[in-house]
Amino acid sequence: MAADDMMNMNLEIVSFSDLIFAKALKFMRRHRLMSNDAVHLATMGKYGATNIATNDRDFERIEWLSVWKP
Repeated sequence: MAADDMMNMNLEIVSFSDLIFAKALKFMRRHRLMSNDAVHLATMGKYGATNIATNDRDFERIEWLSVWKP
């Protein structure tokens, strides 16, 4: 099962905080992002992640983000 496989990957589950939420609201306004995309971006910013694998073209508007198309 895919969920079981995920538990065996080198993943870190991070918590959602009011600071991430506040930053996500700013990203929604500044970059015209949907809420889920803004939360991903705010979380990535907090943890220093600068790469994302996605086919979502909205992330291409973020200057500090490297977008990888699968």
